Amino acid sequence: PNAQSAPSLFLLLLKFSGEVFSYDELFVVFPVCLASILSLFYFYRLLKKLFPVGIVLLLLFLFSFNTSLIYYAGELKPYSFDVFFSIVLLFYVLQLKDTFSVNCWLKTVLTGVLAILFSNAMFFAIPAFGGILFFYYLCHKERRRKIVPVILLNMIWGILLLLCLALALKTVPRGMFSFHAPFFAPIPYNGENIRWYVHLFRNVFCFPYALSVRYFPFYLFPLALACIGGWRAWQDDRWKCLFITIPLLLTYMASLLRHYPIDSGENIIYARLILFTIPFVYLLVASGMNWILLKQRLIFHVLFLYFICVNLFILLSTFHITWAIDPLYRILEKGRKEGDFIYANAGGKAAVYIFSEKQIPLHDICDLPYEESDLSVCRKTPVFQAPGKYWVLLCHAADADRFLDALRENKPLFWKSAGGTLIYFERE
Repeated sequence: PNAQSAPSLFLLLLKFSGEVFSYDELFVVFPVCLASILSLFYFYRLLKKLFPVGIVLLLLFLFSFNTSLIYYAGELKPYSFDVFFSIVLLFYVLQLKDTFSVNCWLKTVLTGVLAILFSNAMFFAIPAFGGILFFYYLCHKERRRKIVPVILLNMIWGILLLLCLALALKTVPRGMFSFHAPFFAPIPYNGENIRWYVHLFRNVFCFPYALSVRYFPFYLFPLALACIGGWRAWQDDRWKCLFITIPLLLTYMASLLRHYPIDSGENIIYARLILFTIPFVYLLVASGMNWILLKQRLIFHVLFLYFICVNLFILLSTFHITWAIDPLYRILEKGRKEGDFIYANAGGKAAVYIFSEKQIPLHDICDLPYEESDLSVCRKTPVFQAPGKYWVLLCHAADADRFLDALRENKPLFWKSAGGTLIYFERE
């Protein structure tokens, strides 16, 4: 159950990169990094197709400096491919909507096929794009004579999706099925878990885990702009609005389904769901900003400056967190022995990644079973119950005092810096 649950071609690409070049981290991570760079290029093309230059520059800035996208661009995870294929597929589908051509049709079909094989998060986007495209051609008389290729496109995508689903059901143990996407392994929905929906927009707009709820107004504005943008997009072009909003809404609604939670809620909401939806949400924000630009240029320039300042502040705050953990990392590097368990939350792992020249590889550090509301709950999880020696590296926002209090019988040692807390304890 702890094996990598990732799309087949993604895993084969990583293996190919390792076999042909080297299994050094730099070469293995390169395909993921390349997908992130190409995402930036295609997002620019998509924005240029839909909005004026001022809006393009602002959204390109937001997209380029989103800390979540930066972080996962260097991880051996398929999340960057989710973002890449959601942008490329939307780009070609909108082209096919505007003008039918065999060349564009082939590109759209091929992109959809690769998206299914490289990205599990496309499970809802693919049927949404295909279905909306079919109804668009059906509802417009001048396009009906080209509806056969669109039907063929849907058949190709549908058959491949069913084959992948059948393969996934057949190859995993009974009761452990997880397509590693929010719609197959969502967190059980209840009143307490509604906080994930608050985190949704906070993290989409580049607000890392380390920033607390006191920054709520910073992401309340983008949320309002997304709503305004959705309304404005509906007024301008309803079909284009559907292409952007339906995959977004389907994915959000899917997390309300009741299913056995194979993966942790944080991985689903923060990683798979968040990164996949970032381009769609940004397009809605761009639509809202474009409406403001047309109505009132002064307000647009104020918001433009606001977004740039806030995102630079967040980016600098993130790097401050990671650099401030460096003294703790030196203690960990010096004090750890072979066989010691090392755990870290998001800030700690980000710091390790930035200090990549250090002696502790990133894959030696496990994700902390993180409970934001009460970190002391982590101490009771099975990963800390086995006998052994444990190191825990926390970013500064974590409630380290509660965690330490919960470990009193283990007599923990701890060190603190401006960036976080390092804890060492033994369990017999």
